[in-house]
Amino acid sequence: PLLNEALETTASGALFARQDQQGGVEREIMPLLTFRDANSRYCREFESTLQAPDGQQVSYGVACRERGVWQPQALMARPLIASTLRGDPTADHSQYAPAMGSEVAGFDTVIQQLMVGQPLSPEEEAAGLKRGWR
Repeated sequence: PLLNEALETTASGALFARQDQQGGVEREIMPLLTFRDANSRYCREFESTLQAPDGQQVSYGVACRERGVWQPQALMARPLIASTLRGDPTADHSQYAPAMGSEVAGFDTVIQQLMVGQPLSPEEEAAGLKRGWR
């Protein structure tokens, strides 16, 4: 539902945010990277933040689009990595790169196994968004 809407409509580095009906819980999803897998599916790496009265939960994931729906392939809880872009209209989103290193090494392996070739350029991603990822 929300993850699908966010990945379907939001460019990498841009923030997708929704608040619940009572105004108590906010969910933010930021796509980080878009690529193709061996089956030519579009896949997107993302960060998801759930803001609740009792605290903040952050997860990091990758989902691939299959039959018009973004299917999560991997998900892990982790520290916030995209906070420098959040809420800063002057942030240079083109310079943003997903976190790498020991804290996400296992997750990086999942992405490396899925990704064929290089990540999509901003222009290729924009074209995919415009075509509805078809």
